[in-house]
Amino acid sequence: MGGDTLKTIKLDNGLNINIIDESKEMVGDRWKISVVVKIDIPVEDHMPDKNLPDVSPAELKKVIGDTVIFEKKQERIFVDDREKDGVISGLIDSFEKEILGYVSSPNFPKRFIVKHYNETLKKEQLSKLAATSEAQKKI
Repeated sequence: MGGDTLKTIKLDNGLNINIIDESKEMVGDRWKISVVVKIDIPVEDHMPDKNLPDVSPAELKKVIGDTVIFEKKQERIFVDDREKDGVISGLIDSFEKEILGYVSSPNFPKRFIVKHYNETLKKEQLSKLAATSEAQKKI
């Protein structure tokens, strides 16, 4: 992911929100406006011991890695060049109103790590099932 960091917000739970502008010029004076909120969550610093009691820290990191990334993107297309800055400001304000309370919760990092871990395991299981199904079709 590229783009310019427009704003960084330090949260009380130890995380930092990076708000990134990934807008691209389309045709003439028209833009595709993309504003991304990105939060890197170090697994080591936010180990969800109570929510995953049967999973060791080593196993958790093996499945999801050292850092989990929360990312939310909002886009607007075909924005006039003269309206670009206002649209970007509006998207930033929207992010701050909609998700700031959620991601600044003391429980957010651990809950998000648990969610990511469970989703990753589910994807791995589905991939294995699909591979097994394909192999059986060839027999």
